[in-house]
Amino acid sequence: MNLLIDPWVPVHKDGKFCHITYKELLCGKSEWQVSLPRDDLEMACLQLLIALTQVLFTPEDMQVWLNRQEMPLSQAEFKRGVERYMKWFDLSDPEHPFMQTKGITANTITPIQKLFVGLPEGASAHVFFNPLGEIAVACASCTAIALFNNALNAPSFGGGFKYPISTDGTRVPLSTLILGQNLRETIWRNVLYENSLTNVMPGWRDVKDQPVWVSPIQPGSKEHAMSIGLIRGSFWQPAKVELLSPIEATRCDCCGLSSNQGYSGFKKQKFADYEIEGIWPRPLSPRQWKQVKGNTKESAVSFSITAPAWTQLTQFMLEKSGDEREGFSAAPVVNQFKQAAMHTRQRLFLLVGGYRNRQALVLERRHELFNLAAGWESHLDDICDFVADGLAIKDALRESLFRFSKQSNAGLYAKGRKSALADQGETSF
Repeated sequence: MNLLIDPWVPVHKDGKFCHITYKELLCGKSEWQVSLPRDDLEMACLQLLIALTQVLFTPEDMQVWLNRQEMPLSQAEFKRGVERYMKWFDLSDPEHPFMQTKGITANTITPIQKLFVGLPEGASAHVFFNPLGEIAVACASCTAIALFNNALNAPSFGGGFKYPISTDGTRVPLSTLILGQNLRETIWRNVLYENSLTNVMPGWRDVKDQPVWVSPIQPGSKEHAMSIGLIRGSFWQPAKVELLSPIEATRCDCCGLSSNQGYSGFKKQKFADYEIEGIWPRPLSPRQWKQVKGNTKESAVSFSITAPAWTQLTQFMLEKSGDEREGFSAAPVVNQFKQAAMHTRQRLFLLVGGYRNRQALVLERRHELFNLAAGWESHLDDICDFVADGLAIKDALRESLFRFSKQSNAGLYAKGRKSALADQGETSF
């Protein structure tokens, strides 16, 4: 299956679920919405489509970017954009299969279910409501999405494997996406035009840029994040994996659709013998930094605690920098949309999602939507104040609850002590 020409995009419209081509999506006027049975896979599908569009169709300026949201691409524009990259995005290419390493030697075959984050795999694995072998076969569409999601959003496969490129190696990044009225508009709203991209990745056009599965990471190599190009970083694959030969004519255990091709497993090989200095500036992820022993430590913003996402809304939408010891910056796509909203007065639908992890263990997946009325871009300080007030109220309630619990426990202790003395015939109380 080739992501650029074959039907793989899972969509839903008017009660119909099907796969359409990338070309139908960008060149058509239909009001599609992405549709999969899991929220994390839906978000991963959006991210995959955004990455493809960013790489192949980077708009020249803001006006072109705004026009893309309104009008579909022409057939000729689409052809010019994809023709140079056709072999790089084929899941079964004999030389450079999408996000895979050819020729892996492995003693065991890993079930395809292992690609789906959070599902059990192995005799000792246990997850509520999800049995072993729940996904025995996945169609090419779900496999490609899961492969991309595992590489860019999840803590890979545990020991012997690296984390995604946009992290400090402890927690996986969350993503902030701007939703549009339909799938095509959502994609374009999360693509950076040239000036915005240059602000994030200076010299991005001058970098020799090939994906990892075409130009592999060399063992023992050390590379600075800012030297990694747009294509290579957008589709970074930290693991060595290779899908088994596809099964013909099967039904997908994930999306439920019948498919001409399906995958039942893959081979994987441990690979962590390389170093990346710095954090690759992923357009969809907010960043944060702090001073540690005189050095600046930077990382993507993550879900590190169980607190709801609104407690981090300031980090998702604002920038705090300067001479302070700590700082943060919203994702580049949010900053770009903020600038456009000053002229277009558009409301903001901000989708925040990702995993909360502890090392290789995924503790939960979280996806939340914020709806901000038109004019939000002029009231960011108010949003900051609202979040601060909410956190202050939370702390006050927690303190009150603590005091009430302490007093209640003291009262229960006194009551129990009085009862015990009474049973012994004492009257001290």
